[in-house]
Amino acid sequence: MSETPERRSAKRVAIRLPVVYRGPDNAPKRGTTENVSRRGMLLVAQDQAVEGTRLRIAVTGLDGREREIVGEVVRSTPDGGVAVSIAESDAAEIDAIVEPEEPLREA
Repeated sequence: MSETPERRSAKRVAIRLPVVYRGPDNAPKRGTTENVSRRGMLLVAQDQAVEGTRLRIAVTGLDGREREIVGEVVRSTPDGGVAVSIAESDAAEIDAIVEPEEPLREA
């Protein structure tokens, strides 16, 4: 078995949080996060999203507050996974969603 070095530069947190996301049609769709980092998140989504689609994602954090972030779909999987790249301007929101008291640290 070969081991591939980790290429991600941001700490990923395995966490399940409820999300409501909207694409270009503005129809609300539900899902949950699989993992979250300052640069992106993996969603288990109600519907597949096409690569390059811009999403508005409302995430309910550990503190119970809902925050909206903007992301772009970078890949989808047949089993409902949707990988989303997060706009750099929303990195602080990701910190507050996952760890309200302590920001995520870059790896």
